[in-house]
Amino acid sequence: DRNRPVAAGLYLARPDADPRPSQASPWTRCSPDPGIVLGDPGCFDQADIWGPCVLQDQDTLKVWYTGFDGTPDGPTRLGFAYSLDQGATWIRSCQPALSEGPIGSFDVLGVAAPSVLRDDAGDLLLYYGGFDGAVYRIGRALSADGGRSFQRSPSLPVFSGQTSWSDLALFKSVELLDGDYTMWFVGLQDSTEVPWKIGRAISPDGIFWSTSPSTPVLTGAAPWESFGTPSLDVAWRGSQWTLWYAGTDGDTLRIGAARSADGIDWTRNYANPVLATAAPDAWDGRDVSEPAALYEGPLLTLFHAGRDTTLVNTVGCKTQPATRIGAAPPPPPALARLAAPAPNPFNPRTHLRIDLDAPAPVRLAIFDIAGRRVRLLHQGPLDPGARVFVWDGSDQSGAPVASGIYLAVLEAGASRQIQRMVLMK
Repeated sequence: DRNRPVAAGLYLARPDADPRPSQASPWTRCSPDPGIVLGDPGCFDQADIWGPCVLQDQDTLKVWYTGFDGTPDGPTRLGFAYSLDQGATWIRSCQPALSEGPIGSFDVLGVAAPSVLRDDAGDLLLYYGGFDGAVYRIGRALSADGGRSFQRSPSLPVFSGQTSWSDLALFKSVELLDGDYTMWFVGLQDSTEVPWKIGRAISPDGIFWSTSPSTPVLTGAAPWESFGTPSLDVAWRGSQWTLWYAGTDGDTLRIGAARSADGIDWTRNYANPVLATAAPDAWDGRDVSEPAALYEGPLLTLFHAGRDTTLVNTVGCKTQPATRIGAAPPPPPALARLAAPAPNPFNPRTHLRIDLDAPAPVRLAIFDIAGRRVRLLHQGPLDPGARVFVWDGSDQSGAPVASGIYLAVLEAGASRQIQRMVLMK
């Protein structure tokens, strides 16, 4: 080193300018900071706000969030705020955009964790978590006024825990790509289990969901996320998915990032956690969580909840160049196509043809219309070319299934295909 000899071995020479991130924060705080503070006295969000979802709607920046009025055992509700000057000032109402459901509903004790997107028709869709005192489920609602208010459609939950580890389904993110819906959700086997894990589900219409056979797709690994990943936001960026997620070591929440070509196999950012807590006296000095990313041109704006040492949450944002965060892009995804079942309707069997352009791990499964997996036809690597699989209308045990509508779901690399078929007896 500068003052004494070092041991024999292999060393690397590099310029003084270190290309790796320095200890200084790469983030610039938005102004005002935080942006969305507690509501006025008497409002539904006067005591706590968290869980933002952000959408750039032409010239209007829109944010939905979870609010709480502080009433013991009171419900959580969803709020709406918008800005006409890119977040310099926010306009909001004392009335929630969505309140708890009626007595007996799956969300009677509150709604939380909004995920808002536009469907192919241009309508605003809201997916949210609902709680009835025992189980979290995910509901769906529509807006006819630009997101100021939502009406449940349908009134029943569209998704709940469907695997051995996700009896509870909590915070989530929903994206629409090439006509198909993909949901990433946080699941627990019960309310005492840790860590939280991230799962994945798919849907052809945004209402009927089937859990991905590869779920869970992310489980807390590093010490800072050893107690799980309780919130997330996913977006399609060019040729890959970008995941922002909160991780906890059982004490402090921080935010990490990961990338994936197919939404299943994730590569964590080498600099994780990419966003840590601030000074103890700051609004985000205790925890940072519930990320929501907005990409506008060369700039990334990361909205998130922050908790101070009094354990009160507010919502703010930070910015940086959009290209700074992320590992090297993964290799191009393999392309796969699932042909229409033939015959369809069918009895007693139908043929499912797969055309694969490159070697890839392939999963082909049959689901019923409620999203339960009926039969796994193939799981494992396949070489390029055409393959035909036959489904004889039986479940995994070989027992015949009832007449009805079924979904053939193909997952291969970044390709996902869904075909409907009708079994008639």
